[in-house]
Amino acid sequence: MRFVSRVFTGLLIFSFLACSKSTARDTRIYGQVRTYGTEEVMDHPPVKVQLLHERHAGCFLCGYSYHVQDEVWTDSLGRYELRGTLYDDEDYFLAVEESTVRKGRVYIKPEILDLERNRIVRYGGSYEKHYYLTAYGWVRFHILSTDPQPGDIYAFSVGGGSYEEFYDSVNVYRTWDFGGNMEHSLVRTFVRDGIYTPVQEHFFVPAFDTIDYEVRY
Repeated sequence: MRFVSRVFTGLLIFSFLACSKSTARDTRIYGQVRTYGTEEVMDHPPVKVQLLHERHAGCFLCGYSYHVQDEVWTDSLGRYELRGTLYDDEDYFLAVEESTVRKGRVYIKPEILDLERNRIVRYGGSYEKHYYLTAYGWVRFHILSTDPQPGDIYAFSVGGGSYEEFYDSVNVYRTWDFGGNMEHSLVRTFVRDGIYTPVQEHFFVPAFDTIDYEVRY
């Protein structure tokens, strides 16, 4: 009886593996590293582009690890070509090795993945997929109270830990960097007589440039 049980269990495992076997597809991915928000080639020396295979770490709540399946340096025009055998039921991403994005070259170092926008969605054959590096843009804020009263509080936040409070009145300048060619937001909060009045504003930051923005209370 025990022998029959083991045979039955083995058949179930074999059947499961047979049903879950996915199709392997030889895939060629080619493209260019460009500046996010434009179709222009990056203004940067060659970087290393990678094809990453997402794998479960193997334990509950351990998350995922990412293994390099292929990698290549871009040429003088930012072009690359990657090849790999991709399985239908597994996940793959494009990435740029962050250590090859040099400091002082006005590009933000990417995370290991820029997540969904770099997911591989076509397996098999050849297809074009560009990688976009995000360049810096800068905003010079003028933070100004127009009708200050003693006891007023002026709070200013642009996320990423950039938060300040000012008391009684304010008339200062602050410059921060942002991801270029993107819309960003700030929250300015005015407090008078214990009443909080938060207001959210949105602004667009171009890449490689500095804009002036007035925050008025």
